[in-house]
Parts: sequence; C-alpha cells; structure tokens
Amino acid sequence: DYCSERLRDSFLTLEKDGDFVARYDIGETSGISKFEFHMNDVYNSVSTVRVHLPGDEPLSLAEVQVFGTEVVCADPNLGRAGISLDEIWCGCFNEYEENDGFCEPVDSLGNVPTLKINVDGTVKGASFDGSYGSNPFDGTFNQDFGGGVIAGPKEDTITMFGNAWKAYTLPNPVKISKSTMLKFNFKSYEEAEGNAICLDEDKNEDTYGGLRKRCFAMVMNNDVNQVEKWKNVEKVEVDSLGGTYVVNLGKLSNDQDITVNYLAFIQDNDSSPSRGGKSKFSNIKIYDDETSTTSKSLVW
Repeated sequence: DYCSERLRDSFLTLEKDGDFVARYDIGETSGISKFEFHMNDVYNSVSTVRVHLPGDEPLSLAEVQVFGTEVVCADPNLGRAGISLDEIWCGCFNEYEENDGFCEPVDSLGNVPTLKINVDGTVKGASFDGSYGSNPFDGTFNQDFGGGVIAGPKEDTITMFGNAWKAYTLPNPVKISKSTMLKFNFKSYEEAEGNAICLDEDKNEDTYGGLRKRCFAMVMNNDVNQVEKWKNVEKVEVDSLGGTYVVNLGKLSNDQDITVNYLAFIQDNDSSPSRGGKSKFSNIKIYDDETSTTSKSLVW
C-alpha cells in the first residue's frame, strides 16, 4: 500500500472463537511495503487474524495472507518428552492442566489430583512440589530437566517420563526409625539410566556423594553398573518387568531417628538424546514393623 504510514504503531492479534491467542506489534512502517510474522509457537489454535490501529486515524492495508500447515498433536498424557518426530506439542486439552511440561488430569473443580500413599494404615494425598534437587554442593544440582511425572493413571500411581527428578510434600511429617519400612511397586516400561525413590527432610538430594543417604536406587536385572555413579544411595535389586519391594528406611539414617517431609522420585536419563525412559511407582506404604530390620523384595 502506498499509504504505509497508515499502519504505523498498529498490531496484529490472533484469536480463537473470540479469545486472544497471541499479539505481534507492527511498529514503524515508513518505506516498508510488506510485513511478515513467523508464528512458530502457535499450533492449531487460531480462527481469526485481526489488525488493530489505536486512535481515530484511518487504517489502510492492501492484503493479508495467512499460511499454515496441518499438524498432528502429541498425546497430552505423554507430555513434551513423549513427542515423536511427526508430532507437535499443542498443549493440554480441556480435561488436563499443564504441570512442569506434562498434562495432569484434573477433577471437576480443576484441581490436580494428589498422589495417594498409605502412612501407618491411613491413605493420604501427597502434593506435587516441583524439582528434587537444589543443593549447590552436590553433583546432582539442577538435574531436573527434559522430563516429567503424572499422578496416574490410578490415584496411588506416579508415572515418569524422560529425565525427571520430582518431589512431593508428604501430608504430614513422618518420623523414621530403624523399624520403619517402605513398601512399593515398581515397573520399568522403557529403561532409563537409573531410577530411585527417596524420603528426605528437604529437597536437596545427595545421590552422587553428599553427606547423607536418602534414596533407594533400583538395580534392574542384576545390572550393578546401572547406578554405579550414585555413590550415596541404598540399592534395591528389582525386576524391570515389575515387582513389589520392601526396604528398611532405617538404612537411610544409620538407624538414627529422623523426620522427613518429602517423598521424591528420580528417573535419571540426561545422557539420552531422545530423553526416553518410562517407569512407574505405585501402592506406596510407610509403616512400622518391630520384627523386621532387613530389606527384601517380592517379585510378581
């Protein structure tokens, strides 16, 4: 258009069914005959393109063209780490809420479900509390990236994808003594570099050689090299096909009484270019057993 100044300080909005999606400012227009905007972060979500000019001056433009390609949206259950080469992350659908790169199914009130655990015979909900790992003095600082967790499909199950180090706040602080036991189910669907379940006073994990033990690392199919780099953990031999395992939590504190506030889960897979790996922990129980001070495992 020869009246390019009539576009000065205008802006472009993308809308879907009347709802705002994105904005792009046009700004200075003198001597410019064409404006192009590459909208790489907008997928399958626009029904209207609108040009706005604030004030009372006339708006003038010759033509607006919009080009797009059909996309295949990734399954929101799998999150960003589950995207294949021919899929695009379109965000969560109506019945989901995005949480840390993954979609959590929400209830009728829009609340993300808690992870149900059994503490001394009472089932309570543990709440998601972000990353497990903020200790600058340990080699595992800031390990949580490229993966995520979902509390589901059952309310007592946590499913892990990619490289994920996640913490859940316990419903109440739990005192651990030499007779406190942890029972859980574990299954690996796609093997990662390592998996662990942890109980901790805070979210500063020490798995690579810190001052304390707070995690049990899964050693799958007798592969002791799998978690060899984790120097400061207790190891549990597990079957990748699935099993029920019972461990003595007193081993985490040399049989000294401690009080923990967090239940944490690790799926370490940061060396994998594809960020693969999928596993689940379920049916988690914490209880006291005066007759047992040894760890054992029961395979399904």
